[in-house]
Amino acid sequence: MKKPLFVISAFFLLVALSAAGKAGKAEAAKKTSVKAELKKGTLTISGKGAMMAKVKIKNKNKVKKVVIKKGVTTISNNAFKNYKNLKSVVIPKTVTKIGCKSFFGTPIRQLKVPSSVKTIGQEAFSNMPKLKTLTVPGKFSIKTVGGDDSSAGVCSNVDTVVFNTKLNVKRTAAFTSENFVVSKNDSKYKSIDGVIYSKDGKSIVRVPQLRKELVIDAQCEHFALQSVLDTNADNEGDPIGGSRVKKIVIPPSVKKVESAQYAGVCRNESYLSGEEKEGIALEIQSKQLDGTSLNELIIWLGAKPQDVMKQLPQQIHFANDMYISSDGALLKYAGKEKEVTIPAGVTKIGNYAFWRVNCLEKIHMPEGLKEIGDYAFYACSDVIREKELCVTFPSTIQRIGKSAFQLNAIKSLVIPKSISSYGEYAFADNKLSQVTLPDTLKTIPKGMFAGCQLKKIMIPDSVQEIGEEAFLDCTEVTEIQFGKSVKKIGNSAFQGTKVTAVILPVSVTHIGKNAFANNWEDAPKNRTITIAGSSKGIENSAFKTPEDTLIYQKSHQEMKTFFDSSYGKLLKLKAKIVFKWNKVKDASGYQAVFSTNNKFKKNKKTVWMKKSQKKVTVSVKVKKNQVKKVLSHKTVKIYGKIRPYKVVKGKKIYGRWTVNTFECDEY
Repeated sequence: MKKPLFVISAFFLLVALSAAGKAGKAEAAKKTSVKAELKKGTLTISGKGAMMAKVKIKNKNKVKKVVIKKGVTTISNNAFKNYKNLKSVVIPKTVTKIGCKSFFGTPIRQLKVPSSVKTIGQEAFSNMPKLKTLTVPGKFSIKTVGGDDSSAGVCSNVDTVVFNTKLNVKRTAAFTSENFVVSKNDSKYKSIDGVIYSKDGKSIVRVPQLRKELVIDAQCEHFALQSVLDTNADNEGDPIGGSRVKKIVIPPSVKKVESAQYAGVCRNESYLSGEEKEGIALEIQSKQLDGTSLNELIIWLGAKPQDVMKQLPQQIHFANDMYISSDGALLKYAGKEKEVTIPAGVTKIGNYAFWRVNCLEKIHMPEGLKEIGDYAFYACSDVIREKELCVTFPSTIQRIGKSAFQLNAIKSLVIPKSISSYGEYAFADNKLSQVTLPDTLKTIPKGMFAGCQLKKIMIPDSVQEIGEEAFLDCTEVTEIQFGKSVKKIGNSAFQGTKVTAVILPVSVTHIGKNAFANNWEDAPKNRTITIAGSSKGIENSAFKTPEDTLIYQKSHQEMKTFFDSSYGKLLKLKAKIVFKWNKVKDASGYQAVFSTNNKFKKNKKTVWMKKSQKKVTVSVKVKKNQVKKVLSHKTVKIYGKIRPYKVVKGKKIYGRWTVNTFECDEY
């Protein structure tokens, strides 16, 4: 009799627990429920938790005021969009998130967003033609809708934006306004006449996008061009919107102009590359600007050098078709000669000075020249007709800037020891078939010789690092000789070369992604890659060609191989992966393990491959909850790892694991 009583008691206990669970859920739901009520033109949103996705009222045009009660934590996307008669809103400090287009198209004049808000959706306050003052936090994240409709702007055409907390200066790009007012408690910035300056007033930081005339404060010493260059980026990262200033007055106090400091979301590239920016008038009252500052004005604001010279006749002169500052900076070349002699006394060739003149065949540089700026000689020779550009550097040269000689017809080059600093892509995309590197060079910068026609690469013993893309797409290269000090080889450093044998010295500790990858049809097959040192720092896709044979000289434990692919197919609840791998000389075979878990503990499958095998197909079972839907297809991640082994006296000695992730899609 006791057993039935136990069963009955257990039954009632389960019923009670179930009822309690349901009551708990109901109570939780009650606590987080939010409701909307409209009375006499006032819409009240009350409750606790997130606001409902859509406010259901009969006629939104009757709403004149919105009161959001304490306890509500979010304002939904499109919550009050196009409420044509909404004039007043009260937002409590419990709100932490405001959705996309939440107040879009309303006639509100003033709106205060509490400092509690951490996220604001795109266009939350846009298309509000009567909005005069918007108070918002100085720091917040921007929620976008994604895709082609993605936008990083939250407010358009407001008179004044007031920041009620310390400012993240990058957030100013989200507002199209006439004035900015910074919090008095901000330790970094302050406002003067609606413009943001550094706290000490010596640097101008941000100019509101709607400001058409900028008169820099009389105490300012540093004109940071980011103040007018900063703008938003569209969904592809290109500049959108930005400063509409038509006139800038630079007072006598300004000593320096530069474009790097206070970098924000995106530079407005329409100011760049020596193209004249129509409609901007510069009134330069300062007599303290050096050649670098004048060069920045000409390049970034499109100022005409002849106009600047008229205002500053003591600081700029014109000779041999060149505008030269009094301190020896060549600001701009205005001629069309094939042979150019840089005058004695020039110590710096400014950024973009010879940008795309497309006529040079010979450049004579004077002793005393120390610096060649960014893009200084970019595309300045006739590449189409392959008119060779001859360049000889003086012994005094110390710095060559970013892309300084990119896209030219230079065929041979001797780089002097005196150069201590190089910019990215300094000599990229030239006709270079021969280059002599100095034995003092320690780092070959990113893209330095990318796209050149070199046949042999000789790396001096002094070089410790080869930057990413340094010799990318040098498709004529058949031989690479490394110096004894190379430690790091960057991503895609030698991608696209035609070398058939590579010997990496014992000093190498890191080889980046695609460093020696060959991805085109005519790429050499069956290359041999000899690694004298450790394999620990070799990235998965460093070689990427499964026909390559890897030779490890240090020990069998250093052996390492790599998958050739990161993709597979999803067939119902099975992931199918077809893969190849690099052959390792002296390996007896290979082991591969696959799993739906990155710790290789779920749905684990192990495959053993003989050294003679070239390709293997593996299927891994997956569960429904592991499959995700992306747009129109389903996908699942499968984790794989592979390693070689060598049988010595009947015992397997394993090399290092290489771990990979496979995206398996169903189409």
